[in-house]
Amino acid sequence: MPTVGDSVFYFLVNLLLLTALAWPFALLPERWRTIVDLAVIVASGVLFEVLVFSNWSLPYYSPLNFLVYIPLADLILRYRTGLSRWFWVTVAGFAVLACQDMLLLSPWGFSLHSAYAEVYARPTIALGALCLISAFQRFNIPRVKALELAGQYSLGLFVVHKWVWYLVALLAAHIAASTHVEYFVPIAVAALTIGVSCLLVAFLSRTPGRFLVTGDRSGSPGSPR
Repeated sequence: MPTVGDSVFYFLVNLLLLTALAWPFALLPERWRTIVDLAVIVASGVLFEVLVFSNWSLPYYSPLNFLVYIPLADLILRYRTGLSRWFWVTVAGFAVLACQDMLLLSPWGFSLHSAYAEVYARPTIALGALCLISAFQRFNIPRVKALELAGQYSLGLFVVHKWVWYLVALLAAHIAASTHVEYFVPIAVAALTIGVSCLLVAFLSRTPGRFLVTGDRSGSPGSPR
């Protein structure tokens, strides 16, 4: 969609593919899962670093961008206590790789601008996700109901927001063409897109199609997850 950019279909296809791969993976004996975990994590890390220092690129829609999150999720579930002990080591590794990213490609003057701008295939993204999860496991971070609610419906918001954005942008383009409010159009489009997306997801959550926006097949429509 040229008005609002690429669709979110590629992400949903990757999510479906990774879910299908995770099912037979979960049936493996624990010892073999650990071996596969380490192999995929190392291979993904090497691939991401090679992409950073080469002219090769990986399309943002490739499943190879996201394959590493299956073993990461498995290790977090099985060794959450051990991983939390290594929290500061993980943070230090993330800091080093973040400095690498800023040095090779960033808007600041010291950047060498010598790396390809990968969207997802970067070690900092995977390691940063691990740092965030480890932080919530290690520290007593207060729960915020608004964030939990947004997380519960994040799949639905992700799926519908660009369709809403597209319709709102089309309407705003006609209004801006005939008035002098073009400076306020981006703010108005963003506000309307957020509001209408939330309302649409809230409506869908009270229908038999609830699982489409929450991923939850249990409970009656409208009941909390």
